[in-house]
Amino acid sequence: MKAKAIQTLALSLGMALLASGHVARAQGPEGGPPPGRPEAMERRMEMRHRHREMMKDIDLSKEQREKIADLREKHERVAIRMRADLQTARLDLKRLARAEKPDRMAIGRQIDRIGQIRAEIEKSRMTMMLDVRGLLTPEQQERMKGPGGGEDF
Repeated sequence: MKAKAIQTLALSLGMALLASGHVARAQGPEGGPPPGRPEAMERRMEMRHRHREMMKDIDLSKEQREKIADLREKHERVAIRMRADLQTARLDLKRLARAEKPDRMAIGRQIDRIGQIRAEIEKSRMTMMLDVRGLLTPEQQERMKGPGGGEDF
């Protein structure tokens, strides 16, 4: 009888762990949809369009446009690797969680690793944004803050 109760409890805990993983994945960085889903792709396309329009509004020189394009390409190359690392880390967490005898310490370390990768992604995004801003004149930076130009870039 006691073994049956332990088995039922273990099954319940396993289901709760899996459910919490689904809830955690229901949001991507910045509270948006997770990367790789249609909603996330749509959001990224909308952001790119908004940034393109903003860049038109601030009258970039040819040299500024080229430098910004280079920065974005370098950032995207790094971001692709980071997103792959994040997906791999999530797969590793799933493997750890479904083990016959899950190692709670290993699971905790893997969750920390996932958090670290997400923080690195955010830092990289912010670095790129600040690098782009550093290429702008004070007047262009001011125009970014005006109507149509937001603080999110």
